[in-house]
Parts: sequence; C-alpha cells; structure tokens
Amino acid sequence: MHSIRAGLVALCLACCLFPGAMLTAKAQEPAPGAPGTEGNGDEWFADVRRKILQEMAESGVPSFAVAVARNGEIIWEEAFGWADLQQRIPATVQTMYSLASVSKPITATGLMVLVERGKLDLDAPADRYLARDAKMKVWIGDPEEVTLRRLANHTAGLAGHAHFYTAEEIPFKPRMEESIRRYGNVVALPGERYRYSNFGYGILDHLIARTSGMTYAEFLRDEVFLPLGMTRTSADIAAELAEFAAVRYDDSDTPIPFYTTDHAGASAVYASMHDLVRFGMFHLGQGSPDQKAILSQETRAAMRVATACMAPVNLADLNLCPGSCYGIGWVIDDDELGKRISHGGGMGGAASKILMLPDEGIVVAAAANKFCRLPWTIETDILSALIPGYAEKLAQHERKRREALVTSEKPSHDAPVSELLGDWEGAVRTYAGDFSLTLSFQDSGEIHARLGDQRPVPVANARLSNGRFSGNMPGRIETGDATRRQRRPQHHLQLDLKLRGDVLDGAIVAVAGNSLSHWCQLRRTDTGQGTEYFVNKQGTDAHDGASRATSFLTIQAGVNALQPGDTLTIGPGEYFENVTLSDFGDLNKETLIRAELPGTVVLRGDRDAGLDFAQVPGRRFVYVADCETEVLSVHEADTLTNLAPAADAVALEFGPGRFFYDAQAAKLYVSSSDFQPPERHHSTLGVLRGNGFHLLKCRRVVLDGLAASGYRTAVEKEVLLLPTSGFLLHQTQQCVVRRCTAFFNASGITLNSGVGSNTNQPGEGGEESGGGLPSLRQPARRYRRLQS
Repeated sequence: MHSIRAGLVALCLACCLFPGAMLTAKAQEPAPGAPGTEGNGDEWFADVRRKILQEMAESGVPSFAVAVARNGEIIWEEAFGWADLQQRIPATVQTMYSLASVSKPITATGLMVLVERGKLDLDAPADRYLARDAKMKVWIGDPEEVTLRRLANHTAGLAGHAHFYTAEEIPFKPRMEESIRRYGNVVALPGERYRYSNFGYGILDHLIARTSGMTYAEFLRDEVFLPLGMTRTSADIAAELAEFAAVRYDDSDTPIPFYTTDHAGASAVYASMHDLVRFGMFHLGQGSPDQKAILSQETRAAMRVATACMAPVNLADLNLCPGSCYGIGWVIDDDELGKRISHGGGMGGAASKILMLPDEGIVVAAAANKFCRLPWTIETDILSALIPGYAEKLAQHERKRREALVTSEKPSHDAPVSELLGDWEGAVRTYAGDFSLTLSFQDSGEIHARLGDQRPVPVANARLSNGRFSGNMPGRIETGDATRRQRRPQHHLQLDLKLRGDVLDGAIVAVAGNSLSHWCQLRRTDTGQGTEYFVNKQGTDAHDGASRATSFLTIQAGVNALQPGDTLTIGPGEYFENVTLSDFGDLNKETLIRAELPGTVVLRGDRDAGLDFAQVPGRRFVYVADCETEVLSVHEADTLTNLAPAADAVALEFGPGRFFYDAQAAKLYVSSSDFQPPERHHSTLGVLRGNGFHLLKCRRVVLDGLAASGYRTAVEKEVLLLPTSGFLLHQTQQCVVRRCTAFFNASGITLNSGVGSNTNQPGEGGEESGGGLPSLRQPARRYRRLQS
C-alpha cells in the first residue's frame, strides 16, 4: 500500500518547482527525547530554525536537513528530527536522503562527462546508442530528432511515466531493454512541447551504462561522487552506506518498504545535504580544492542554458510556473528576482530541493524523509535572511505571476467545441496488444468514452487548450504491468491528446500506483466530407463496408466502393492482393485510404514458403518441394537475396541462388544462395503478379500509413518487362503517399507523371504528390519511405 501511495505521490510530485497544492498531514509534536537540531550556523538563521521546527510539527515530518553555502563556503548546515523514528536514530548533516527528481541534474552531470570525452553526442539520435532490438517507438515525427539533448530537457516527445517496484516485485523487474520496448513511446513531435518525463532520464542512465561499460551506480560513484568528495552519496543505497540513510515514511509515519524504479536516472540517488550543497558549489564554480574538475566551466555553464520552455499548455500543469525553462538537468528562472538554477523532487517518503543563485554565489540544499512542502517554503526564508529586500521582491513577483497566468492563458473550453464535436475512433497501443477506444463529443457538452469491450464511461475534467485535449476517465488497460498489484478493478486513465486536423493523438496514462503511458490515436469518423468505409480481416466482401461490424474483407472491395471525398479505413493485418484504383477522384475533394494504425497494414505479393524440401537424388545442391501455387519469385529474407529464375532444374546444380517452378508437376526446385538446405533460410514466395497499390489517372487521393512487400515479379507491357512496385502512382494529380513504406519489392514507391499528367505543375503536386519528381526505383535489398 505504501509503495502504491508512493507512486501516486510521484505522479503529482513537485518535479521542479513548488506545486500550488498544499500537502495535508496530521500535526505531530516532537517525540519526548527527540533531538532538536544537529549542525552549525548563527543567528542569521534563528527565525528559519523556528520555522522549520514549526512546520515539522504541523506536517508531521520525521526529519529535515538543510545546508547553505555562499561564495564557496558552507555557512550553515543543520539537521532536525529523527532519521529513523523506530530506532531513534537522529538525523545529522551526513544523513543520506532519497533525492527523488533531484537525481536528474546528477544524472545529467554524468551524461556530460561522457559528452566531454567524446563518447556521446548530445545532438545525436538516442537510438544510435541503444541496442538494435531496444529502440524507442517513434509513433509520430522523425526518430533522428529524438536526441539526447531532448531527452535531457524533456522535449523528446515522451509522456509522463512513474514505475515503481517493491522489494517483492524486483525479481520480476524486466531489463531496461524490455522497459524501453514497452514505454519508450514517442507520442508527440520531438521538440514540439515540454513534457516532464522520468523515463527519458531512465533511458539516459541506461545509455551511460552502455557507453561506459559500468553500471549506472558504478559510473556515478567513480566519475562523479568520489572526484567531488561526495562520500555520502549513492545511486540507490550501497550496502556499505545503508546505515546512513534516512528511512522513508508515509503520511501515517509508517516506514515505506524499499522500492526502486525503471528510471533510476530520474529518481534513484541518495545524498546527504552536506554532499548536495557541495555538488551545487561545484556547478557554480565555487568548489573546494579537493574537488576534481570533472566538467569544464564551459560545460557546466551550457547545462544552465535554457533550451525548453516549461510554460503550461494545460491547467493541469500549473505546478510548472510560467517563465520557467529547462536546460540539461536544471530548471532555469531569470526575472526580477535574479537568475535561479534549481531542481526539486518528491515521491513516497522523499522531498528535496537544490537551488543556486549564480549572481549571489548562494547554494541551498534541503531534504526531508516524508513528502512535504518544507524544502520549497524554507528556501524563501533562507534567501530573505541572506538578501536584503528579497521577501518584498518575492511577494511582488508572485503577485505579477498570478496576474500573468490569468491574462496570458489562451481561452480554454470546459465543454467540447466545434473542433471536437462528433465521434472519434482509434486504438491504444500497448506492449501486450491493442485496445480499441472511442470518444463521442455531444452537443450537450457530455463526452462518452469506451475502451475495448468495457462499458461506456463519461470523461471528466475535459479541456481543450492550445490544441491539446485532456480529460480523465475510469477504465482498465490489461497489461501485466498495469494490473500487477490487482488492487483496483479499474485504473484512473488520463488523456493527453493533440488535435491535428481530423486526428487526436498522444498518450493515455494508466494510473494505479504507477503511471504508465501508451500511444493513442483517434480519427474523426464523421468528417462531413463523405462516407467512411471499413476493411478488416474479420469482414467479408458481401458486406456493405459501412461500419466495422459490416466491413469488407479485401482492400480492393473497399476501394471499389469509394466515391470522391470518401474515406477507407483498413484494419491491421496482411492483405494478399493487388489493388488498383483508376480514373478516379475530384480535385475539390480529398479521398483518403488509410491504415487504422499506421504501419500495421501490409499488402503482400508473397507468402512465407512453409514447404518441406528434400534433396534431389543425384544432386548436391538442388532441393525440391511440392507446391500447388504458381511461384513467380523466391526471396531469402534472412540474406536479402532474390533467387534468379532458371530455365530448368538441371541448371540449379551449377550456380547458387536459383529456382525453377515446374507448373506441370507442381514442384518447386531451389538452390540456395549459400548452397545450404532451404530450411536454413527464411524464404518467401512471390505469388502475385503486378503492383501492390496502383493509382492510375487518379486525382487528390491520399494513401496513409500503408506498407507493401513482396511485389517482385516483372510484368509484360507490349514488348517490355517492367519491374513491379509496392506503390505505383501513374498520371496522377495532387495525390499523396504519406507515412507509407515499401520493402522487398522490385521497385518501391514509383511516381510517374506520364503523358498528359499535371502533377508537376506548380501549386498542384509538390513534393508530397511527387510532382516533378523522377521515378524512384527501389532495389529489392533496400526500401524508401516517403512521408509528408
């Protein structure tokens, strides 16, 4: 229960700045015999001490530690209360506290050590450094734009994420490669917006380990903590330091059992406030002589350069103050109060803050072993004691901030507006499978949602602000991670979607102790531009295709039903057919042929071999199998080799990489590219003649999210043999191939204006439709993607 509460607290943590909401906890007087304080300081901080003790009593905070430095000297460090209530162990300035998100600037420091050494490039795509089978899923945008810098400043497009494992669950915690496959979902255009993401820093700590050849904890210890003299700092708690760590407590003063996460770089570091203030001193260039210069002053300054605006786009983000920015691991504020570099953190049993004022040479570090507001509120009192007039300036600043928030907020809508009215359908993509999702926006302002086969539910707290739709709904996402604790029949689901024309896409977050995000994409089903038809693998061509329940089985049947302005939505699956649409369309109406989920619809001109081959008697390298279907081509997918056709079976013995199909005997003869038995290869057989999807003399047709593979057989045209294409656009006008892929075809995506075509006229075709572009021929071993 306590670890679940920890996850919920982490979701609403004061990730960087003090959240507006007040924490409610029972008042608690110091226990008899409890230590008052341990530390040093002078009368500058007498009022601050009294404020700390009062707040600890009112909020029931077991212990609190603070350290303050100015101009390279620690001028106050002090600890209050119990590090361990049950064992009556007092807190000291050397007590190690769970830092939660204050781990992020520490992880960023380790990252920059490797950047300075040339081991990592901040502006390189993160996938360059990830394992081949553990790349992020970039649902929208360009994977090349998902860089290390954007992971570090929370603009990579990842969604919110908090994933905790109790001590009992740790044996079932997957390797980070698997976690990336599950939750490395880029759900917004890279660079489009700031979205605080713990998982981004989980990926960064993973890259630190992969690049250094050490574990994340070992690298930080050897390359950051020990060189900086931070002897009471550790990623998680090393066995030799466990006795110095403060126990984490929940709101009822019950110890929270140990827990960990799949984003160590975001939240796993423990440190004493003595060490943390010295960490801040190093970053300000005021470190002590015993600290090694693990980073140059230029690099440290670069980390404090604002590269992402944290201004909220939804009112739910009000804990991120307008005007705040993010750099590499640091929050940056620069206003009438001066420049402030900081980071805060909070989760179950932890609250911490580090603040640096470069112009004043001040560093403040504070932490408690219960989630509370004290590390944020107390910094105001400390700065007021050190900087004359600071309290008055702060009050004026807060007043202006509140006014600016009201006047600068773009109009929001509590009820649906014209952009959203109607029905939207799509799916939630999870590692365990896909779940259908529908949203219905009513004229009355009500919004109804249905997830999978669950009952319809209302969407609460719905808003449309700056093109972003947010809302909450009950529901249950059936994945092993989301249902691991089985304590709730339903999850609290949060919608965070971007309106892009007739598409809503982004994240749906399942909250039940943890906060797990998944890609979600919905499309408007009543565009008013025509009829929508459906194709899926459960349909039949005897249907009318007007709904998912009465869908067509083949794409060609759906295409045949279209009129200009209609939409054809194709469900996931492999479709073994040639599709042709000719002399169709209207330049005043867009006809859309799309995959319901981009990348899940594949037109195939081949099929897996699945044959039982036997060696031909008297032949060393020739194998034969019964095959009733005419074979037009043979492809070894594992070697990316197209076998050449031979005149007869005898010719196969004298050269590798050939095939012969005996139609009369219904037998296929094969000589593999490496003379090995065919069963050692993953082979496919070309069984369809012609192109995958052929648009001929079409006008304003859009193909979106489709794939084509296995169309490798030349077709006769008069006396010529022409290679077939995955997609062929011939004599088209204003036609678009968008987010489509073609692989293992004779030609990939071929754009051919042809005689009499207008596609190359200015203002009509453009790059999307291939206007003025040459034909793009694609070897069988390569593929090319055209994307708008």
